[in-house]
Amino acid sequence: MRSSESGRVLRRLNESEGVVAMGTPLMEIGDPSLIEVVIDLLSREAAAKIAALGHGYQVDGTIILWQGQDVLRVPVGALFRGEQGDWQVFVDDGGRARARRQDRPYQ
Repeated sequence: MRSSESGRVLRRLNESEGVVAMGTPLMEIGDPSLIEVVIDLLSREAAAKIAALGHGYQVDGTIILWQGQDVLRVPVGALFRGEQGDWQVFVDDGGRARARRQDRPYQ
């Protein structure tokens, strides 16, 4: 079977063998590099909503707010607010836990 369009199979619409009527779509064909993704950011903590891909597709994305070299990454759950409202994290100081102020946490 040949297609009049070039590309990759994005989705098979009919998985089973059998008789199909003439003109019945059997699969979706497209070029994944040409698919446009629109992501609505609701807040920093909210999940992204995907539009323009259609039913049955999923996109995982990463949004980098900040990056640097020689930085220590800690889980967001390790951060807490100190008495003055500043961000802090516990560090190992010679076998003892000590709270250390963080200038600005990034996620």
